[in-house]
Amino acid sequence: MRWLTSLALLLCLSGTLVHGEKPEPAAEPLGRVIPEFESGLTDSIQQTNELFARTLAKQVSIDFAKLKLRDAITQFEQLAGIPIRIDRLALEELGVTLDAEVSIRVDEVSLYSALRWTLTQHELAYFAEEDSLLITTEKEYQERLFHHFYAVPELVGNPADHDSLIEAVTATVEPDSWEELGGPATIAPFNNGEMVGQTQANQVRIARLFRQLEALQKSRSDPYPTSSRLVSLFPEQTIAIDKALNAEQMTVEFQQTPLIDIIEHLDNQGSMTFYLDAKGLEEYGLATTMPVTLSKGTYTKKRLLDMITQQTELDWYIAGDMVVIANADVVESDLEVRLYPVRDLACRGLDLTDPKVRDIVFPPEMNQNYSSTSGFLHLYADATDPGHMIHLPDYDAVIELLKTTVEAESWAELGGPGSMYAFTWKADCLVIAQTQAVHRKIAAALTLMRKQQKPIDTKAFLAEIDRRNQEIYVRSHIISGNEELGIPSVSESDRKRLVEQIRDRIAPDSWDGKTTYVTAMKDRIVVRHRRSIQNQVTGYLLDLGVINDFRGHGCRGPYSGGYRPPQISGDRNDVPPVPIPEVH
Repeated sequence: MRWLTSLALLLCLSGTLVHGEKPEPAAEPLGRVIPEFESGLTDSIQQTNELFARTLAKQVSIDFAKLKLRDAITQFEQLAGIPIRIDRLALEELGVTLDAEVSIRVDEVSLYSALRWTLTQHELAYFAEEDSLLITTEKEYQERLFHHFYAVPELVGNPADHDSLIEAVTATVEPDSWEELGGPATIAPFNNGEMVGQTQANQVRIARLFRQLEALQKSRSDPYPTSSRLVSLFPEQTIAIDKALNAEQMTVEFQQTPLIDIIEHLDNQGSMTFYLDAKGLEEYGLATTMPVTLSKGTYTKKRLLDMITQQTELDWYIAGDMVVIANADVVESDLEVRLYPVRDLACRGLDLTDPKVRDIVFPPEMNQNYSSTSGFLHLYADATDPGHMIHLPDYDAVIELLKTTVEAESWAELGGPGSMYAFTWKADCLVIAQTQAVHRKIAAALTLMRKQQKPIDTKAFLAEIDRRNQEIYVRSHIISGNEELGIPSVSESDRKRLVEQIRDRIAPDSWDGKTTYVTAMKDRIVVRHRRSIQNQVTGYLLDLGVINDFRGHGCRGPYSGGYRPPQISGDRNDVPPVPIPEVH
């Protein structure tokens, strides 16, 4: 069967009645389907969510010194005013009794954090039910999924691209917890959103990730906000603690001082809570009383923590609303997710919101779905084009640079915990899960890149593109058909007919048969013409589905090996300042 002939025949038949056939009566218009909800069906879900939110908001102070677990739970009930149940069967299977001892002292932290660091001492956790909290094992906690449907049409896009959004979530929000990596968590697309089954804490993180992505979609290009956006259960508290650690100073001197005494001294300063994870130290064979020596001096609290943990081979991080000193495994298991806007870097400083720039850099016939506010479809150069020069937006280059130069061994590709994903649909950002220490280095690296860049000479760049568009060269297209559409490889006569259509439909007066021509060969069509006409031919063949779509497969042009857009000359002081992100 000849695909062109069949397609034409199908189009003719689809709009023609057989002679003598009476038309069917017009169907009645369909009315709206308005669902009727069963009363109270989701009340328990709402109550459960509200109770979990209370554990995030409620502030408590506790001081347990080898207190039995049952007594600690009783005190939590009294402090929170929330009933707490115990999954006794799960605890029994784990071998934990209510006589097990817990020790923890924290002041003015969330009920969530107080419970978390108390229960983790015996590999326990909690989740909220509609009228109480349930204490169970960490294993049962991870397997107890709560479901929520997120209607996020702006993030899904139209036509819908669920895969990109799902990948942004599963690559950065506890990647090991998802079904595809052997975990219990699930995510599936439907219409304008995603149905997610996750733990309660991760549901909050996912909701806030979506909120931050939506905010970035609305960000302007002038001025372009480059500060990273934190996705956390306690974003405000984390940022406030980070600023305080960098600002507040202490004059100290330690001579073989027990570590636990130093942490208690820090905690007594009152501006934030410090907690030494004794269980984490025990797993490393370390004691909380290990000695620390530090010469007298005035240090910021951040610098002090760095020096103490380096000396003791430990690590530290801001665990939401408190500072935790623990082993490296604990820190790496609780990664921080941040969104880094990189539109300026991925687009090499070009303002792609300018229609003139956008239409020249991204020919409309090649990128019909290109967003008016950011790059959705990349323009990947055809490998048969000897003059291709554009690879924009180039997120891959930014990702490769960061993974190669910023703590390379901390990324998943080399066995580390960190992960990164470029979410490009209007948000133009990198979603990164990493330790806080690596996040600081990422922010610093992006700042250095921006400080050293000069603005692109847009006028000269567009002139260069226009000049290259007028160059005549040969491009070859293998005609493969399309199995998904049921179109087999075409015959020689079909290829000749396709050549005729190209001559008739695309700049018909521009083909002279010598300097510019299109001809059919054994398995391909060969075109010699200006680049602008080549792009129209390629777009036409893509629309027909008879060539493979190379847009979406990295094919680097001279950006990776030589060509770069012309920049405004002159001293750095002569060019407009580049916005520099705050480093939290």
